[in-house]
Amino acid sequence: MTGTRLTPPHALGSPEWWQALQEARARIGGEPAERPGTWGALVTSYRASPRFPKDLAPRTRKDYQAVLDYLAPLHDVVLTRWSHSFVAGLRDKAQTQKGRRFANYVLSVVSVVFAHGIEFELAATNPVRDVRKLRRPKGEALAAGRDSWNRTAGTRTRISAKSGKVVVVKAPEVVVAALHRLPAHAAATLLVNSRGEPWAENGFRGSFFRLIRTLEAAGRVADGLTFHGLRHTAATQMRRLGFDTRTIADMLGQETEGMAAHYSREADLEPKLRGVVTKLDEENRKREGSV
Repeated sequence: MTGTRLTPPHALGSPEWWQALQEARARIGGEPAERPGTWGALVTSYRASPRFPKDLAPRTRKDYQAVLDYLAPLHDVVLTRWSHSFVAGLRDKAQTQKGRRFANYVLSVVSVVFAHGIEFELAATNPVRDVRKLRRPKGEALAAGRDSWNRTAGTRTRISAKSGKVVVVKAPEVVVAALHRLPAHAAATLLVNSRGEPWAENGFRGSFFRLIRTLEAAGRVADGLTFHGLRHTAATQMRRLGFDTRTIADMLGQETEGMAAHYSREADLEPKLRGVVTKLDEENRKREGSV
């Protein structure tokens, strides 16, 4: 510590705070806390850059900080040690300690920090490149237990198929009605096949797409409907109803707003692009009228 008061004061850990700290150290001629060429020095540079506050929403910045705090014990590790295998080991350790979703987020944040390093010639390569993210276990929805649905309270606990995050939410009326129509069975899972047994993944997939083909032939759904498309549709509808991306992300069981914004982008673009076409039509009519 330098013992120097930072003027003006800044929020602890903010880019302005880090910049003021480096300036204070420079004034007193002290050695920087992080040695050049280390992970700590690279993180300090990234957090002091304008991109850290400008490119990230407050919630995303908080999520990034959680990963950087997790990796803080590595601040003295020189960048040349950050190989593909080193990063893969970090991923696997994070999965063991904090789960698959956090492990994948570690990869994302480390990649962003190294991209900053390459841009400012602080790092030569990005060691996250070609390191695979962990895939979610298959069949999470099919494994949901009967206790995940509370018929009395009208709520259910569901596991997001994308992140694995548990979400407790009041079920929409149409979902409540569908769940009440489920036949009685003795299986431990909520969803069962026609024999009253838990679904096998392949069997469920085959039945799902046979149903989709039937609905397409009857004109009740459009071509190309998939499970992923259902999430996209839900996010689009929520956005059209005026919900912000943070709320949509929470409903979809996602920690960050990025994918929620991606899913709902169509809803944001439609009215804007409709206005563009209206303006183009008006301009064309004016041009035709002047000829």
